[in-house]
Amino acid sequence: MNAQDERMSTVSRLDSTEMFLEHTSSVQKALQLLDAFRGTPEPQGVSELAKHVGVPKSTVHRLLSSLERGAFVVRSGQLYRLAPRVFELGNVVAGRGPRGIRNIALPFLAELYAASGHNVHLAVLSEGEVLYLEKIHGHGSVPVPSAIGGRLPANCSAIGKVLMAYAREGDLPSGNPRVARRTQYSITEPGRLRSQLVNIRVRGEGTDLQEAALGVACLAVPVFADGAAVAALSISSSTRGFIPSVFRRLLDEASRGITTALGSGSGPGG
Repeated sequence: MNAQDERMSTVSRLDSTEMFLEHTSSVQKALQLLDAFRGTPEPQGVSELAKHVGVPKSTVHRLLSSLERGAFVVRSGQLYRLAPRVFELGNVVAGRGPRGIRNIALPFLAELYAASGHNVHLAVLSEGEVLYLEKIHGHGSVPVPSAIGGRLPANCSAIGKVLMAYAREGDLPSGNPRVARRTQYSITEPGRLRSQLVNIRVRGEGTDLQEAALGVACLAVPVFADGAAVAALSISSSTRGFIPSVFRRLLDEASRGITTALGSGSGPGG
């Protein structure tokens, strides 16, 4: 190969690398666009999406056009929302939780709701936050700020504090626990939060009294598999309808049933 051929080959390789990096960047920005829809069912405009991703509106227009052609978003006038295909993909995520726990737990959650008449949740810890795998509620249930597939700060909810208390090494960010304040009752002081987490391990339950939403109280317990807590269950009610002793009995029954169905009949230590 002569010098000119070598130069042309080098230029070709550089062009290919540049195209690959540009394509990779576009894919990342498209995924960020999809992520911008998380946490709200409302359609989004180009300006707010551009602000979320941090790219020019022209780039957002181009990426949204590609996502629309791929049936990942739907346009209505000047607004965009996620398309049903995203829902389909979400529902084939491996087992929708560790060991397919959502499908296994659902009959027990239905029984728990029937017995309690209040909001029932199943959740796991994800990136230091509560990720809700399932929620069952009825016409008379007190409104709570949770949704299937949604997240909440772990320190603000009973189910989140239980998950933190039983978390294995590596499940939580290093250093002080990540905290947020949703109401004036939210526990944000690291020392006080740690003290509560220790108490949760002793009692086997966690509570929150108006820490996630005013007027709402909650009790939660862990769900075990092979001696480790893989998820947690909770019952949420109004503060006036909060009966910890009754909720604990119902939650323990459901937790034992799910634990057994997961193939493990015991909590920590057997």
